[in-house]
Amino acid sequence: MELRIKYKDILIGVWLNGNMGNIVISPGLPQYIDKHHLIIKRLSGMGYNIFTPRYIGSWESDGNFSLKNCIRTLDQTLEMVGLGRAVESYNVSEVIWSNSLPTYLIGFSFGALPVLLLKTETKKILVCPFVNMEYHRGINGVEDLERTLQFLSRGYTNVYRLDVAKIIKELSDIKYPESGGNLTVVAGIQDKVISTEEIVFITKKYSPTTIMLQIGHSLNDIQESDLESLLNCKVNK
Repeated sequence: MELRIKYKDILIGVWLNGNMGNIVISPGLPQYIDKHHLIIKRLSGMGYNIFTPRYIGSWESDGNFSLKNCIRTLDQTLEMVGLGRAVESYNVSEVIWSNSLPTYLIGFSFGALPVLLLKTETKKILVCPFVNMEYHRGINGVEDLERTLQFLSRGYTNVYRLDVAKIIKELSDIKYPESGGNLTVVAGIQDKVISTEEIVFITKKYSPTTIMLQIGHSLNDIQESDLESLLNCKVNK
């Protein structure tokens, strides 16, 4: 069952399922992760607590959308996860979970970038990761991110409250951290959105554990056995 929790500037969807670990999912654009996503069903069945924040400036969260606020969203979410308790909205009652369990950050597509830039020791798993604007300018059939952001502005009015020009500037002026930390990169062999060159960029920069899976540009393609391997680090570089 999904619990809806408002914490500071953000609305977070929460599933409390057991004692395997706490997982925060940083979504793509546009994306709204809910109970109908296979990734939720699979992780829930595996006994993980799941936290799916809506970025500041999107959906039910407050404020305006920006890369800076996406990072702030993850900061606030991890802060709440660390408390081990919060008040859910339906019954206005306190719910608790273990804050001593291992915590994982899963960043999918656009959501991989704020995960990468976030200053934390938490294990980071980047799936089909967008990490560099230079690979998303519509060249050679790869996604034109500026066009995607313009579509969000037109097609998701009030759902994403954004200034396209400001976000493009943010994405063009990124200061990458010197270390990627505890980082795993998952590349989809059938992914048509993230280019091989972008995967090479991040692997050369940080030498992460890199996994190639027979998936497209989707979290839902990842099977339970692969999720177990990723979360338990039973993989080879």
